[in-house]
Amino acid sequence: MAAIYWLRNDLRTIDNKALLAFCQNAKKGLIVYTLDPHFKNWGIHRQKFLLQSLYDLNSQFKIKNQEIIVTDKNIIEFIRNIQKHILITEFYCTKEYAFNECQQESFISKYCQDYQIKLNIIEQNTLFKLVDLPFEIAKMPDIYTQFRKKIELNCKIHLIHSDHLDFPAKINFECDGGLNLKDIDMTSSHPVFQFIGGESTAMNRLSDYFWQYRSILNYKETRNQMLELNDSSKFSPWINLGCLSVQFIFSELKKVESELGQNESTVWFYYELLWREYFKFLSLKYGSKIFNLSGIQNKSKKYFYNKAVFNQWRLGQTQDVFINAHMIELTSTGWMSNRGRQNVASYLIHHLHLPWTWGAQHFEQLLIDYDPDLNWGNWLYLSGQGTDPRDRIFDPIRQQQMYDPHYQYQNTWLSQKKHI
Repeated sequence: MAAIYWLRNDLRTIDNKALLAFCQNAKKGLIVYTLDPHFKNWGIHRQKFLLQSLYDLNSQFKIKNQEIIVTDKNIIEFIRNIQKHILITEFYCTKEYAFNECQQESFISKYCQDYQIKLNIIEQNTLFKLVDLPFEIAKMPDIYTQFRKKIELNCKIHLIHSDHLDFPAKINFECDGGLNLKDIDMTSSHPVFQFIGGESTAMNRLSDYFWQYRSILNYKETRNQMLELNDSSKFSPWINLGCLSVQFIFSELKKVESELGQNESTVWFYYELLWREYFKFLSLKYGSKIFNLSGIQNKSKKYFYNKAVFNQWRLGQTQDVFINAHMIELTSTGWMSNRGRQNVASYLIHHLHLPWTWGAQHFEQLLIDYDPDLNWGNWLYLSGQGTDPRDRIFDPIRQQQMYDPHYQYQNTWLSQKKHI
């Protein structure tokens, strides 16, 4: 008899309730990560960041005499192969919110019921649990401000506590396909920011931003700048793979406010965490609709389906050099600032009049911090076919004057164009 722990976007040991439950209850077990079926089509930087994160976690597991099996099979197929040799009695994983991920959970639930496997899907990738929300998901406010106010008045965040992990005995199992986590390139793909996947780097980054440099205290003033490491937290690549939990970040934020004082920046940072919650639960509410061109408004707009123009945008060859600089950074590194994402999305939608879903799909392929709820939710929001029907148009000339008046950002990335 044995248990399976299915890694998803929870690639960490600290504040990992699903891993803790697996360690506390299983006598024997194995840990598996199933590669996305589109993994080979991802941009190289997104691939690299994931593999670094798995390598780092696997290094920690090996100390405990466990290891990660990385397979290109889907999870049902993997369990079927395991059951030919081993009796599986328990299954552990972390809950997700996006449509395809929820479908996977439904398939797992049905399979476990059919084969009398105890299923443990543990909710831990948001600050708030579904049961604690002051509304049913179907009645969640569509407007962010209304959502935030209801949350702040009625919903309590449970601070984390640390637990010692005693891993179950490893089961040796040879898996066809997949990847061997060795000889992974553990360098950053970004020449300025140290984006190296894994919990170890994530914890160092959090410590630097909150404590060493205390940059959190200036977050509101610097968050829209684009060139310096500490302009913003840069936590998202690690958060979205689960190398760093939002509960842990919130706990550290409360410590900062206790020791260094609360100010507008610490409060604003918390509001940004609430934006993440908003998009997570909005994704759960609307399911596959957030991927539809007509959006949740189910209204049609006139788009130009011009692939040549799209490729100019994608490659940073538009008539606007500010937009081009952002797209070159994305192609070169898999990263772009939040301000940059708003600018290039607005440009694609409102200046080029291309389908917003084309932009969302391109971001999905390349971003090292890709998250379906946040990526598609933000694109939907900016398209005017989400929860805000207004057209949010960003003037790239005005944006450049505000956020890159001396052309430092543009010059940095336009000089890289010859290398991509």
